[in-house]
Amino acid sequence: MLARPSTVAEIRQTFNKVLKGIVAGKLGGCPTDTGLDQPTYDILNLLARQPHPKRATDIVACRTEFARMLDGTHAREDAEEWQELIRSSNVRSGTKNEPR
Repeated sequence: MLARPSTVAEIRQTFNKVLKGIVAGKLGGCPTDTGLDQPTYDILNLLARQPHPKRATDIVACRTEFARMLDGTHAREDAEEWQELIRSSNVRSGTKNEPR
């Protein structure tokens, strides 16, 4: 079990440890208690299901997704999806209030 990271440095360390474990075949997937967001968790699990040796392009894809977590892209995309869901729900229900 990994300790849940609280700083960016700890999150980076956790990501690198999980990625290294998957690439080396020591981890069969990403543990759930890592503090990584869902898209990063998902792509690490996709990498784990790939045959050995892991392809460099797949490893780069994991690093790219992790960077999107760190720069806030995933959080912004999630917020936009929720806002769209609320808007479409308001349209269906006839509510005129726009979400904040």
